[in-house]
Amino acid sequence: MPSIDLSSIPIPPPTTLLELRMSKLEKFGTVLSGIDEKPIHIPLYVSATGLTDDEHDLTFHAAKFVAGGFGEKFVAQRFTEENLCIGNLVRVGSRDSASNDDGTGCLLEVSLSRQPCFKLNQRFGIKTFAPQTHQEDKTGWDYRVIKQGYIFAGMELRVVERPNPTWSIARLQHFFHRDKSDLNIAMELSELSELGDECKDVFKKRIRGVETKAAKPVAQWVEYTVTFKTLETQLDV
Repeated sequence: MPSIDLSSIPIPPPTTLLELRMSKLEKFGTVLSGIDEKPIHIPLYVSATGLTDDEHDLTFHAAKFVAGGFGEKFVAQRFTEENLCIGNLVRVGSRDSASNDDGTGCLLEVSLSRQPCFKLNQRFGIKTFAPQTHQEDKTGWDYRVIKQGYIFAGMELRVVERPNPTWSIARLQHFFHRDKSDLNIAMELSELSELGDECKDVFKKRIRGVETKAAKPVAQWVEYTVTFKTLETQLDV
């Protein structure tokens, strides 16, 4: 049996986008980072690659609208790692605005739990800060942009579809970071279509590792009988 409860999770009630944040790349220790987000008080356009004019490290955050955790784009209450699930469709704005008739509102899909890196350690001056966010399941999550549009603070956030009510961000983190031995769970998550490749690839690699180990022949002892001995080296006495 799985090491944690995997019953369906109720859909959280709608909430409000309290703040919309963005940043510019700036020197942060020895690297460039866009982690220092500032509140924005004008509408911003959400495209397939993120917020208009927002700057971030394209190595890991290209083509994704990244929200939550530290360096977050959205500030809102009620949505947490415990009640949002992979594949949740989140409508930003009213039903009418999200239809894009007037270009406002957008539709986002929860695609991935964030994996905070060393930049969090640098920002807060705590060497173990990033690993602690994993252990506490307070990492935030990434959104995939399904419908583009303008958004601004004060808009409603509402979960409108939930294809995977079992797989909250927190549960995903549990099997990603802590319980790595459950291969049935690893197989299920590796085939979860809405889950981002960054996570799915980890579970696929875990499965391949076990399969490779199982395919190796078992070492066996072979008995031999000594029938004669020959002195190969002449010793000087």
